[in-house]
Amino acid sequence: GTVFSDYLKEYTQPFCFIDIGANQGLYSLIAGNNKNCLKVIAFEPVPDTAEILSKNIDANNLGEKSEVHTKAISNKNSCYTIYVSSGHSGVANIDQVAKENQSSQAVDIETVDSTYLDKLTIPKGVNIIIKVDVEGYEKVVIEQLMQADFLNNTSAIYYEYDTKIQDDMITIEGLLKQNGFTTFFEVKDE
Repeated sequence: GTVFSDYLKEYTQPFCFIDIGANQGLYSLIAGNNKNCLKVIAFEPVPDTAEILSKNIDANNLGEKSEVHTKAISNKNSCYTIYVSSGHSGVANIDQVAKENQSSQAVDIETVDSTYLDKLTIPKGVNIIIKVDVEGYEKVVIEQLMQADFLNNTSAIYYEYDTKIQDDMITIEGLLKQNGFTTFFEVKDE
């Protein structure tokens, strides 16, 4: 859809974009090409996908204002083995026990928590826009974001969720409200 991409293209104030679950970087590139975007911080834990993300950033001349972290946000600093679909780079999931099959490969990834987020270098005095697309692990990621030092400068969080996990959706919205977020709207598949 175009709702979030249009939002990033048309944002008129200085901002920093944090892309969690960046995949190959579509939203990182859209944000980075907005003249008001001062920095892009992208998290993509799958090394092969992070390499494509880095190449896409370089191909769009956004390397000077972009960082790629080959890590997943989680509730602990650790390492996990996940299974990644060979046909789709955005299907890996840390939260579910994925079974190895003929069309997947085992990949070791590193996870970091909010203490790592607090060490990020974010431009001072700018709005922060965050995108979270982590295949069902959004609740854990948003819990970590709520502990991050930069939360007070966060103006928008765009997150994907699975409507089958209604409890997570209610928990996430409650957590966001507790931390000062007041406006919510749902974007359905176009």
